Amino acid sequence: MNSKSDQKPLISIGVPTYNRAASLERVLESLVSQSYTNLEIIISDNSSPDPAVKEVAEKFVQRDSRVLYFRQTENIGAAHNYKFVLDQAVGKYYMWNADDDIRSEDFIEVNSRFLEQNEKYPASTSPNALVKDFSDYDGPFVDFSLEGNLYQRFQKFFENALCSHGILYSLFRTDVIKKNPFMGKDFIAADWAIDLFVLSHGPIARQKEGRILSSIGGVSQSGNHFKNYRKGFIDDIFPMYQFTKEIKYLLKPLSFREKLKIRSMIFKFNQIYYDEVASKLINRVRGGR
Repeated sequence: MNSKSDQKPLISIGVPTYNRAASLERVLESLVSQSYTNLEIIISDNSSPDPAVKEVAEKFVQRDSRVLYFRQTENIGAAHNYKFVLDQAVGKYYMWNADDDIRSEDFIEVNSRFLEQNEKYPASTSPNALVKDFSDYDGPFVDFSLEGNLYQRFQKFFENALCSHGILYSLFRTDVIKKNPFMGKDFIAADWAIDLFVLSHGPIARQKEGRILSSIGGVSQSGNHFKNYRKGFIDDIFPMYQFTKEIKYLLKPLSFREKLKIRSMIFKFNQIYYDEVASKLINRVRGGR
C-alpha cells in the first residue's frame, strides 16, 4: 500500500500488545488510516499464546510497509513491552497506542502540526473517553490541558489524575520521552510518573480536534489494581509509597509549600485503597451471616 521513503519516519507509533487479536486489528486499521502518512508503526507482541495475534500483525506487515512486527520470545511484562517499542522509535515524534485504543483519522495530523508550531510544548493530545462500545459513542470527553508554571501543571494533573488516561497516549517529542527514567519500572501509577516527567519539560496541550476512544477495562479498572503492585509491607499501608519515592526529584524545583501541597494530593490517593479494603471486609462480613 505505502512505500517507505529514504527519509526517517517523522512519527513513530508503539503498539505493545498481548492476546487481543480482535482489538489489535481495529487499532491497526485506525493507524494505517491516519490522514498523516509519514509514520512507522511498531508492534511488540508480548509472547501472546493466541496465534491470531501474530496472524493479524503479519497481515498488516504485508499490507503496509510502515508496519513493523516484533514478537517477544517470552512475556517480558507490560512495562518492559512499553519500553521496547519506545526503544525502537526513530521518528521526531512518538506516541504509544494501546492495543484497544482507537484514534480519529486526524489525531496525528492535528497534534503534530501543533507541536511543529509550538516548541515549548513537549506533548500534545486530543479529547479522550473510556467506552464500552466503539461504534456509537456520543458521550462526554475528557478535555483538560496542563498549562501554567510547573506547580500549576502538577496541581492540575493531580486534580484530574483519575481521568488522565489520555495524557500517556499523547504525541510526544521523542527526544523528551526517551529521557524519562521510569520506562521498564513496574510500580503503581508508573504511567503518572511518566506524565509528570514530561510535564517537568513543559506544558501538555489538548487540541479541540481529534479524538481517542479507549476500551473500558485493564488493570487500573480491575478490582485487583493495588494487589497487582504490592511488593512488601509498606505497600499494604501506603500503596503510593514507591510512586512518591520515584518522583521525589521532579518536585525539587517547587517551593516547600508547593511540595507539601503536591505530596498531600498524592497521599489522598491511598484512600482509594483503604476504601477498597473496607468494602471487601464489609462484603465478607455480610457474606458470612
